[in-house]
Amino acid sequence: MRREPQAMDCHWDGTTVRETWLRGLKIQLRYSAACRAVWGRIENGTVGDSVTIKDKGGREESATIRVDNDTYTRMLAVSADAPPDSVIICGQIPRYQESECSPLGAVLP
Repeated sequence: MRREPQAMDCHWDGTTVRETWLRGLKIQLRYSAACRAVWGRIENGTVGDSVTIKDKGGREESATIRVDNDTYTRMLAVSADAPPDSVIICGQIPRYQESECSPLGAVLP
């Protein structure tokens, strides 16, 4: 099953738990308490920009802007053992070969 926030109606109670910026690209880690899941979202980007989330167990989801200026990843489940704040989120702008992660200083292996 594709765990997409909008398809599963998880976006209705979604809140931003962490946010960072890169050259105007808004990078957000979103959380739904009802779905007990997180997803990454980027806004204000261009085609080719991407977002990646990774939990401490090594599960990872990515999405790349294909049209317009935003996109979001599929969801990763969270729990007491792996709360939303343990998830790394990164936004990438390939044309500048730059990325920004949150928490600050985190990197995706």
